[in-house]
Amino acid sequence: MAGSFLSPTSDIRRSTVGFFSEPAIPNPPKRVARDWWLVAALVFAGTMEWIFNEPLIWRHWHMTLVFALIPSMLWRRTKPLLMMLITFIAMNATLLAAAIFAEVPDGPYTAIFVLFSVYSLFRWGSGRDCLIGVGAFVAAGLLNAVIDWNGVGEFIGGFIVMAVPAEAGALVRAQRRSAEQAIVEVRSAEREQIARELHDSVAHHVSAIAIQAQAGRTVAATNPAAAEHALASIEEAAARTLADMRSMVGSLRGDEAAELAPQPGLRELESLAGRVGGLDVAVDSPAETDVPSALGAAIFRIAQESVTNAVRHATGASRVDVQVERVADAYQLTVRDDGKVNSTNSPRSESPGYGLVGMAERARLLGGTLDAGPGPAGGWLVKAELPIASSSR
Repeated sequence: MAGSFLSPTSDIRRSTVGFFSEPAIPNPPKRVARDWWLVAALVFAGTMEWIFNEPLIWRHWHMTLVFALIPSMLWRRTKPLLMMLITFIAMNATLLAAAIFAEVPDGPYTAIFVLFSVYSLFRWGSGRDCLIGVGAFVAAGLLNAVIDWNGVGEFIGGFIVMAVPAEAGALVRAQRRSAEQAIVEVRSAEREQIARELHDSVAHHVSAIAIQAQAGRTVAATNPAAAEHALASIEEAAARTLADMRSMVGSLRGDEAAELAPQPGLRELESLAGRVGGLDVAVDSPAETDVPSALGAAIFRIAQESVTNAVRHATGASRVDVQVERVADAYQLTVRDDGKVNSTNSPRSESPGYGLVGMAERARLLGGTLDAGPGPAGGWLVKAELPIASSSR
């Protein structure tokens, strides 16, 4: 029974920790029409307050500061934490100065626009940035309590005022993420259904082709006309199968354009050589043309990903060496760079694209192995061994 009472608190704690560990929302919109309308409205409101709010202490200074901070609304999505801290620090420093020198800790009403910065921080910022923002809220609340204490009610009310836009930003963020996840799930389910349909269709047509081929071989010697008819049926079934595959694979690709060129292989490894992202890439590969396509594609993709990772993450590197050699019934691929590696916390293990997990999975599917880590002579070393027999099946 006790566990049932504790579980809600535990769920809230896990949810909160999860939020503060989230990354920032990628590619937020920079500026849209409503941002300019917001700036225009704030400029108008500030102008009206400058004219009519004569009792405001240090009116000209306060309103000049407000006008200087209003443009921060244009960067509130792309740099939410920075914009919020700038407005918070500037406004609270002014309030503190007013409390010390004028003994009137008062500020302009137009400064309420800082709440937009709070909303934007929790809508677009990373969890770490939001946690820093919470610290800024607490510091501002304690500062206001020290310079202008008006009771517990107003003290709590100040935190509530800041919590409302923060909660609104987090709520909109969660709703948008849930909507995007729902779309992804629907698309995934639809593509899975298309894949099943493709399998059934291709299996049916290929079975018909096999039957017609067997029949053609049986009657070829005694009835050439029947064999010719069987070949025509095979041609028709093959054309229908190819059309079905093109149609369904096109659906599975989604918005991605089809690659009309053949998959790159061992011969295309030389295209990786040269100056890439400030590194000299050298390729040593055997000039063989009978490499199975799946094996050649795997060697090329693993080498390409390894070079890309070196360009992005190899600290102090100047060179990358790509070497492929045939050893018995397998090909060995070795990619090494001469960069510096922090073995206790290397960013290579979190590289984008295929990454180590994707490269290892590609090798595993071909019956091979892949190892990656700091090399014995320094730098980062990726070594893959791919058997030829498994790739030819």
